[in-house]
Amino acid sequence: MSKCKICKVNILDKTDTCPLCQNILENDGKEGRALYPDARIVTKKYRILENVFLFASIVAWVILFVIDYTTDPEFLWSFTAGLAIIYANVILRMTILGKQTYMAKILWSIIIGLVFLIEADVLTGYHGWGMNIALPTAVLLWDIAILILMLFVNRRNWQSYIIDQLTALLACGFILLLMFLHVITFPYYAMVVVVLTGLLFLGTMILGDRKARAELKRRFHL
Repeated sequence: MSKCKICKVNILDKTDTCPLCQNILENDGKEGRALYPDARIVTKKYRILENVFLFASIVAWVILFVIDYTTDPEFLWSFTAGLAIIYANVILRMTILGKQTYMAKILWSIIIGLVFLIEADVLTGYHGWGMNIALPTAVLLWDIAILILMLFVNRRNWQSYIIDQLTALLACGFILLLMFLHVITFPYYAMVVVVLTGLLFLGTMILGDRKARAELKRRFHL
């Protein structure tokens, strides 16, 4: 058993430092017990995994770039591959190994994937599918994720996802603006997504009744 002079507490766990103040402990000679797993070891392993994957990604992109430049310098497809490599690294660090909530992980995965697809469209000559297809699909995936979480994951607290639905509505407003500016040249699919998003929010408000209105009042202090 060890004792901390500063905190005046006995530490049963097998450690050399106080978990409260990080002060060096006084040991009475008795062997302590490993009551809790060392989170630092687990974090260090994940950190090593991240760095190994990053280094391997850089090596892979350099090889692809050399092959691309030596075979066809006019069309550098390796930049598109580089975007995919960057996307994989960001997904690993922010969503799989990150500490964000699952809603934040889903949202960031969709946003990063959308940016990757739009950039890929631009790098390949811009055919418009990044805005016409990828952007509405990203909003649709967000709607589907919200619906699944409301119905199957967190049914007792489904009203908390109303704010996420409002985020989807804001994205739909951006889509409508792009349609007005003729950036989106194929509006039919985009309009279907906008209508479905609006119906999801409207259905939540009608079926949720008091709980839905109470959640909006709580969030916006109405």
